[in-house]
Amino acid sequence: MIRQFLYDILKEICPVVKKQGTITVEKYPNRFITYWNFDNTEPVAYDNRKIKNISGWWIYFYSTDPEDVDTTGIRIKDALEKNGFIIDGNPEDISVDVKTHTGCFLTAYYEEYKQGGNQNE
Repeated sequence: MIRQFLYDILKEICPVVKKQGTITVEKYPNRFITYWNFDNTEPVAYDNRKIKNISGWWIYFYSTDPEDVDTTGIRIKDALEKNGFIIDGNPEDISVDVKTHTGCFLTAYYEEYKQGGNQNE
């Protein structure tokens, strides 16, 4: 559910969106986004029921154009914040193992209340 929500937001920014580690082509696309779900915790309980899930995501953007990396990284951050994600800082530079690309990443969290949960509790 949240994975599809995230995917749809990212797809509006860049047409190539993949789960981290799943690009299997020999030549990378000129620009693309990958994501990785690094955490899924249920820290809030009420009446012995888990009512909230917090998921953590690493979002990576890669491009052959360094300026595109800077501007698109901010666009990703803004789009995620607009849709309720909590962003940990600004996009950060990353090293890329191919000489043709550069990239950035950011960390995003999403709080999801389960049915019967109340976000004010």
